[in-house]
Amino acid sequence: MSITERFFYLEKEPCVIYLPEKPNGFSVMLLGDYNYFIENGTSLWTQHAGRSYFLHGLIEQGYTVFSSNLYGRHWGNDQSVRLAKRLYDVVLRKET
Repeated sequence: MSITERFFYLEKEPCVIYLPEKPNGFSVMLLGDYNYFIENGTSLWTQHAGRSYFLHGLIEQGYTVFSSNLYGRHWGNDQSVRLAKRLYDVVLRKET
């Protein structure tokens, strides 16, 4: 199965979206902790074997998966929550 991944910036924060070959109409937003990263065309979810297996399982089932760095270790603050909502809205408008 072919998987398309697209890296982009939203409010200067790195984001990624993984698009399945046959979307099922649902999406999953991945949130990370203080070790989470998206940079240089990769992320923790693709570099860690267990997380990569889980990620690819979701995509193979047709889920659109997306995530952002959310300002690194500061996610959960007002700025990060606002960015998470904006990312959700962008994905909802452009990918569904």
